[in-house]
Amino acid sequence: ATAGYTPGRLHWSRADAPAGLEIPNVPVPQPDSMRHQVGEAITNLYVGLHRDLRGERLTATRFIQGYAVDRWVTVLGHLGLGTGDAQDVFVVDRGVERRFGPELLPLADLVPGYERNALAAQTLLGLLEAHVDLDPTISAAVRDLIGRSQAAAQARARSSA
Repeated sequence: ATAGYTPGRLHWSRADAPAGLEIPNVPVPQPDSMRHQVGEAITNLYVGLHRDLRGERLTATRFIQGYAVDRWVTVLGHLGLGTGDAQDVFVVDRGVERRFGPELLPLADLVPGYERNALAAQTLLGLLEAHVDLDPTISAAVRDLIGRSQAAAQARARSSA
């Protein structure tokens, strides 16, 4: 086997199955460095907000409220914040509600839904700025995009009323 996995327990196997399958012989994948995760998170916000402004709100939602939040969860792990270990090394968001309180992971504001990408981006940018060093140029660019996205959302709301 060439896949990394956590140790397990065999409940059944064929007679010709090799012995020791419950013990991995390849290490479990490790997350990229914190610097990489932070870079991905801020880039996900930047790309997502641009897509939001182009009217591509579904992909924007995935970048801002999905990918960037996943990167934030991984950053929290790198920082040693929260309690306990990751529940699933392959799915970063499993068990986050038990590991991190709302002060570190305010999910209602980080994942507020399709129409509220600017709020999600603003919340995550604030968390990133409070806990890690960000390049001021990209932070300012993201903050500008948040303002533009908020204005566009308000214009959509007025036109549909």
